[in-house]
Amino acid sequence: MITSTSNAKVKYLVNLKKKRKERDKENVFLVEGIRMFREVPADKLKEVYVSESFYKKEKSLADEIAGRSKKRVEILADNVFSHVSDTMT
Repeated sequence: MITSTSNAKVKYLVNLKKKRKERDKENVFLVEGIRMFREVPADKLKEVYVSESFYKKEKSLADEIAGRSKKRVEILADNVFSHVSDTMT
């Protein structure tokens, strides 16, 4: 679990969130929310980050979706997740 906002992966996510140019360069977009997460095509999923509280409630869903694309679920402490997320709920 990632517990620091100074983690390299967290810094990368914040950079992607703030800069469209970086998202375009990496050819990625960020998906927030369970509905959008469920709708991402497995072949398009590059990384999966979830909050600790979400993972406790929806572990099987997160593992299933990530597993379809053979990705590992990266868990972020709730305070770290709120640092990288725009979504309030």
